[in-house]
Amino acid sequence: MKNKRKVESTVVINGKKSNNRDKKVNIVSKLIFTIFLTVILIAILIFTIKNYEINKQFAKEIESFANLNNKTVFSIDKMTLYSSGFATKNQENKPVWNLNIGQFTDISLKINNRSHENGVSYENTIKSLYIDNIKYNNVTIGNQSLHYKYLVDFGKVTANESNRINDKLVYDVVKSGEIDLTEPKIYANADNPIILEYVNSNLKTNEIISDTNAEVVYDGTLLKNTNIPLDKMKCTLSFTIHIINYYNQEYRATVYVDIPITNTINNTTIYDGKLEKVLENTNLIRFFRIK
Repeated sequence: MKNKRKVESTVVINGKKSNNRDKKVNIVSKLIFTIFLTVILIAILIFTIKNYEINKQFAKEIESFANLNNKTVFSIDKMTLYSSGFATKNQENKPVWNLNIGQFTDISLKINNRSHENGVSYENTIKSLYIDNIKYNNVTIGNQSLHYKYLVDFGKVTANESNRINDKLVYDVVKSGEIDLTEPKIYANADNPIILEYVNSNLKTNEIISDTNAEVVYDGTLLKNTNIPLDKMKCTLSFTIHIINYYNQEYRATVYVDIPITNTINNTTIYDGKLEKVLENTNLIRFFRIK
């Protein structure tokens, strides 16, 4: 039998040999490249469309937010702060005192609903008010808490555990008449301020103060006498106040309070006994309508 040999057709192009197999390889390679390039282009197109839709939606949200807030209905125009020190007694055997040392700051927030300018309306009348989202930032020592406080006790430490705000503080809104301000209540026209007390307890525990026959003064000098560093007590307190008016529109403001420990303007500190600070400005903290 004669051996059969496979015959390949060969074409000479420009002095180079080319066969059908090379042609098939080239066609497949071009096809794969074309498919790959198409997939890339489709992916870019999908990404561009999605990005456009996201930006379009974001622009709509910005426009909607701007339309909701083309005027100011509620704002905090005045914030008053009072900081000092305090202590709780573990044992009292003069001339030796065993104390737990703490620091407190009273906070007064005055809401302006512009009723004196625009009159009372469903829009600027408070139907409900509550505080939540409480955070203590940048503080390194002690046990922090926030409490509702009776206005008459402003400037005096109470650290009342029954008034401690755990997650949320809901105010009872009163339209008119006398109200019991020992409880969290506010007039519908925001005529009375919100009073809160920031407490940072147990900065030092079982601190022994001896060699004194006099009464211990419970103020910021305690913090100095027990060597508690000023920078360790610094804290940025934040919380959110929600207001719903009689149109059921919700307004929200996040309040940031830098706890007064030092005053660079007059070079005083809480070591001097107390530290007071007043921030006052129109729209100091603005409430933004979210729905």
